[in-house]
Amino acid sequence: MEKILTLAQAAAKIDQHRKEPFVESVAIMEAAGRVCASSYYAPRSMPGYSQSLYDGYAVGGRCLRTRQGCREYRIAGEIAAGSGGNRKVSAGSAYRIMTGAMVPVGTKKIIPQECCREVEGCVAVAERQLSDAAANIRKKGSEVRKGALLVARGRRLSPILLALLAQHGFATIDVYNRPDVAFFCSGSELVANEAQREPGKKISSNRFLLAGLIDEHGGNPCDFGAVQDTKDALENHLRKIAASEPAIIISTGGMGPGRYDLLEESFRRVGGGTVFNALKLRPGKAILCGVLGKSLFFGLPGPPPAVHALFHILIRAPLMAAQGYADSKPPRLRAYLGADLHMSKPDMLRLREGVLEERQGLCKVRLPKRKEQANCYMLCPPGRKNMRRGECVWVQTLAMNSGIVSS
Repeated sequence: MEKILTLAQAAAKIDQHRKEPFVESVAIMEAAGRVCASSYYAPRSMPGYSQSLYDGYAVGGRCLRTRQGCREYRIAGEIAAGSGGNRKVSAGSAYRIMTGAMVPVGTKKIIPQECCREVEGCVAVAERQLSDAAANIRKKGSEVRKGALLVARGRRLSPILLALLAQHGFATIDVYNRPDVAFFCSGSELVANEAQREPGKKISSNRFLLAGLIDEHGGNPCDFGAVQDTKDALENHLRKIAASEPAIIISTGGMGPGRYDLLEESFRRVGGGTVFNALKLRPGKAILCGVLGKSLFFGLPGPPPAVHALFHILIRAPLMAAQGYADSKPPRLRAYLGADLHMSKPDMLRLREGVLEERQGLCKVRLPKRKEQANCYMLCPPGRKNMRRGECVWVQTLAMNSGIVSS
């Protein structure tokens, strides 16, 4: 009889068989959410020239004249954003300038237009405005120096980072691949949609659940539909999927001790190698992890809540690693129970849906209310039938929905 593993032991075994990512270049418009496969450095300073922070007037040192508490400067011209040329502020002159425009040589400061008034071809500026320390100029190279690191390898590319890279002239980006994740659901009772439903049949909801989870976590979902509970059907299906060489294969159903639970036997008959086939975990006591061809394989139980939980607890990490994430381990933290918790079967580690909240600087977790969406799983320890409010429990946040609720 094969050894039943703990969750920690199972995670270590999976890590030994995780798929390494490969690199591809994509257009920057297609790189959002991907993991950067190269480090990128600034080819030039930013901004590339000194810019005005306001619509206003660029003034130099000496003024044309002083009267009634104001200094007056002759308006030499106007500088619009995007206009080039090496202009210079001469003694007694000023330029009308727009936000983002190149500051002319000799400018001491930009006076916002609401602080000035034009009089007979001149601009009058109150002396108190000129004594203000703020120059209102974004100086050349003040934001990014040439050669500075823009994005490090292993960083997830957010829209802000892509905008930064585009601003520096990068049109294509090296990213890690989006791994193919094949999935199918076993069960002779399963149909694809409402039109196929007959007495004794039901829609295969796990297909939609897995497609969404895989896509949400950066994988490329490859739907292989549903398959009947027969050895020939399962074996043919497994061979077909393995031939496509996805990074990960996920199946649901067929993992119990029943007469039609044939998944594990069929997996072995087509050459699958078992990594483990049982865990000290609920849900997850009946599970299969192995290697089929070049793919990491997970055989999950059929109930959708178990599929959702085990995806986050076991499959998320190798899926993230296959995309190049430097830290692919699920995020976990300690939280206080916000209410008493009862376990009907405390014989092994138990996963319970939870809502993680921050209250007065403390992280607290509780069971979801009716129709409330969970944002974490509580890892309830074995041997504890009842846990009391205020006790600490380990919590794993959902990978792409890990925000803590403030209350």
